[in-house]
Amino acid sequence: MLPPFVEMHHHADTYKAGERVGENKSGTIEEGIAIWDSAKSQLIKKELTAQMEDLISTFIGQGILYTRWMIDVSESGLKALSCAIAVKEKYKNTLAIEITAFPQLGMKEPWKRELLEKALQMGADQVSAVPHLEESEEQEDAAVQECFRLAQQYKKGIHIFCDETENPDSMSSSKIAEAAVKGEYHNPSITISHVNALSYYEETKAAETIQKIKQAGIHVISCPLINSTTIGKSLDSRHAARGITRVKALRDQGVNVCVAHDDIKTPFYPFGNGNMLQAGYMMAHLAQFTTEPELIDLVEMLTYNGAKAMNIQHYGIQENGPAEFLLYKENNLFSLFTEHSKPSAVCKNGRIIS
Repeated sequence: MLPPFVEMHHHADTYKAGERVGENKSGTIEEGIAIWDSAKSQLIKKELTAQMEDLISTFIGQGILYTRWMIDVSESGLKALSCAIAVKEKYKNTLAIEITAFPQLGMKEPWKRELLEKALQMGADQVSAVPHLEESEEQEDAAVQECFRLAQQYKKGIHIFCDETENPDSMSSSKIAEAAVKGEYHNPSITISHVNALSYYEETKAAETIQKIKQAGIHVISCPLINSTTIGKSLDSRHAARGITRVKALRDQGVNVCVAHDDIKTPFYPFGNGNMLQAGYMMAHLAQFTTEPELIDLVEMLTYNGAKAMNIQHYGIQENGPAEFLLYKENNLFSLFTEHSKPSAVCKNGRIIS
């Protein structure tokens, strides 16, 4: 028995889009962005709604009852955001959805910042940025500052795409942590996803950055499936890290680390079926979690740690708690992560829903 999965980072707008918009031949983040950017102007609300409802069915069948959706808000009509907000309301009693508005194309031009602000006005729950994709350090700093400013103005959470690169000079995580610690902005929840560059820092720099993240109380989301296939392609393989952030080092310093699935058959990642145990299985290999205590930590990265990051009340298997749980045929953690089967039953509020 497990508590329901918490999928902390998922792209609902690009779900299965890779099957429709063309193959990412280089397998890089940059080509994925270009493919998606050329396709999103053709989005149709009816199709987007059906796509998101199909994703919800997939999530429930895989035991995901809490999720945070990453919605690109660099499309002028904000069609995907509009559909996500409507679907969130429709299914609120079955799947708890938070929506993060993120500017996939950056914040340099005024129209991009205007769309991001409009997304918050429409009802997005978190404001985001992608600072490592900005064209200069000045623009990167401005993006982080604008993200915090909007969070303050609209009383939103912050969830930033951070250092999704093998560039050891990418230091967005430090800048975000420093902005949080300064206390200039009041925000109850700050999350950063990916943080891959941390694996390419030299040891002293990495340790200092981890301490900053810890001091700021920032939650870290690692996406082992997509990042193991996209990060490190430009490096000599003899020197390439495994693509993920320093999961064990962050965990050992008390940082709240979560594991996310991220993508299902998108222009960025051609695989995936929403099975969180597959994401955990990949993490077990990349972070080298092979003992029973480590697998317990891994389960918590898929469940309780995400609940903490989302501030979910009354979560977990406990006396007098809500009857929300997953049942599996496997009777130990090694079998669970070896088979990564679907749950035989998904229970919510005392009722089997899948």
